[in-house]
Amino acid sequence: MKKFLINDFYQKEKKIYINPNYVDTSLFSNKPSSKNTIKKFVTVTRFDDQKNLSFLFREINIANCRLDVIGPKNDSYKYLNLTKKISKPTKIRFLGTIDNRSLSNKYKKYDAFILLSKYEGNPKALLEAMSNGMLIVASNVSGINNIIVNNKNGFLISFKEGELFSLINDVNKGKYDLKKIRINAKKFITNNHSLIQIAKNEDSIYRSVFTV
Repeated sequence: MKKFLINDFYQKEKKIYINPNYVDTSLFSNKPSSKNTIKKFVTVTRFDDQKNLSFLFREINIANCRLDVIGPKNDSYKYLNLTKKISKPTKIRFLGTIDNRSLSNKYKKYDAFILLSKYEGNPKALLEAMSNGMLIVASNVSGINNIIVNNKNGFLISFKEGELFSLINDVNKGKYDLKKIRINAKKFITNNHSLIQIAKNEDSIYRSVFTV
């Protein structure tokens, strides 16, 4: 959006300030797990092409993992039909919407949060999962790769078929310190996306704009 304003409306870059989404870190505050394997994923999503769910479902099938999908069921029938075409459709469940305040405790049941979108803006569901100490697996695309640093505060994968399977094999062989990665994810949110930090950013923006 910033590039769009600069290129199409000829705005000066220094006049554009970006303040990202905030996370209620008091709500999404679970301690990072010490579990060193991945078997069960969760995603929070809308049902549209941007979210790339057909690819996600195929990758879950190839990796022989489980996935719970949290999101509105309005168009989920399309994806229910899609899961019938894969060999193990029972590996994927559609839970419908869940109240935001219930998500933190719900996340305790899962090994990792996954988001394989084609592109993103500043995905709040991803930020909340990181704040909750979850392990993150996400696509290496704009809007995500400026948040996740591969192998440091989460994992980034491409849209190459079977890459999720390969990653899970490496993880389950003990190649990575998952607890450290989860801690780094939580610290990133505290330092960059907490309500206090975002409020400070906004205050600074207002002061810079209105100072004569």
